[in-house]
Formats: sequence, C-alpha cells, structure tokens
Amino acid sequence: LEDQYQDFKKQEQSDLKEDSPKKVAKVRGYVWNLFGYRSLRKITVLVLIINVMLGVAYFGAHIAMDSLIGDIYVNMVILAMVEIFANLIATYFIENYDRKPAQVVGFLLNFGVYIAFLFIYSEHPYDEPMSIVILNTLFALLGKALNMSMYSIFHTHMAEMYPENYRALIYGLSGVVGAAFWTFIPQFVTMMKLVGISPYVPFSVICLICMVAVYFCPETKGEPTVEAVEEEKEQGLELQILEH
Repeated sequence: LEDQYQDFKKQEQSDLKEDSPKKVAKVRGYVWNLFGYRSLRKITVLVLIINVMLGVAYFGAHIAMDSLIGDIYVNMVILAMVEIFANLIATYFIENYDRKPAQVVGFLLNFGVYIAFLFIYSEHPYDEPMSIVILNTLFALLGKALNMSMYSIFHTHMAEMYPENYRALIYGLSGVVGAAFWTFIPQFVTMMKLVGISPYVPFSVICLICMVAVYFCPETKGEPTVEAVEEEKEQGLELQILEH
C-alpha cells in the first residue's frame, strides 16, 4: 500500500506540473483576472480608490504653488528639491515602519495641510500680507512633500500586495483608471469655485477616504511576497496561493 501511495503522489505531482504552465499563461493575459478571485478583488478595488484619490490630492497641493516667489525656473528647482527630500523620507519610512501606519499618518498630516489652506483662504481671500504668502508657500511645499512620500510608500505597498504575475497588470490598470479621473480635476476645481465651495474641502475629505481604504489593505511589511509564477510551475497551486 505504501508503494502504491508513493506512485500515486508522484503521478499527481507530475500532472500538476504539466497543467500549471497553462494556468500561468491564461492568468497573465487578462486584466479582469484581478477581479476574478475574492482576495485579489478586494485589494484591487481598494488600490484603485487610493490611487485615484491620491492623484486628486496631489493636484490639490499644486493649487497654492502660485504663491512661490521665484520665476518658473527657480520654482521648478524648488519643487524638484522638495520631491527629492520627500522620496528620501519615504525611503526611510519604507525601510523602518509598517506600510499601513506610515500611510495613515501621512494622509492625516496631509489632511491637516488642507485644513490649514482652508483656514488661510477663508481669512485672507484677496489681499494677502507677506506673512500669509510665506505661510501659504510653506504649507504648499509641505503638502507636495507629503503627497510625493505617499506615492512612494503606496506604490511599494501595492507591489507587495500582489503576486509577481499580477504586478504589471495592476500598475497598468491603476494608471489608466487614474488618468481617466485626473483629466477632469481642473474642471472639478472650477465647478467648486463657481458654487462657492473651497476646493480644499473635497481634498480634505479625500485624505480621509485614503486613510480608511489603507486601513482595510493587508499589511505587507516583513511578509514574504507571493511569487505565484514560480510556485505555480513547481506545485500547480495557483488558486490556493491567490486565495491565501
């Protein structure tokens, strides 16, 4: 009986190895497979929401950039330096802190920046003294730095949440969906101004939405990423890996 059982296991493993390449080829060919499994479907919806909202919040940080006192060349250098600093900070947080707390704190700080903008523009909508201009500039640079940091941390988190053969698909899908929404952000801001609502109100709410969405994402810091392609070829466990 023991010999028969071992023969059966060998035959079963051989069959799985023969079937697994076909599964890999099929899975890697279609974007809608991101919604085909319960575990991936939940993550994909959350990722798309965060990506779209993060892009909108990033645009919001640029509204106040008109207060920068340099010409277009000096301002571009200032913004580039801010992005370099932001990515260095993001690298530190990626290396030393969990993904979810780092993003929640970042979005909370970004929320505070937009509330500060809301207060500044409500108190000084027209003639702004120089002290307000400087304060507005500092908050604008802080908001841009926070948004850039969130981008770096979020995209690292997004890559770690997906098996290797799904990462390119989710990056492509999130880019297309995000671009479709971001096209209408200027019109949205103009509409808010026409109806008498500060654009910083929806931008503040967006930061809170991102905080909630990140909370429901899985934590990936220190967890092994699922390299589904390799494991499928060896074990044929694609469905079980994805559901896990």
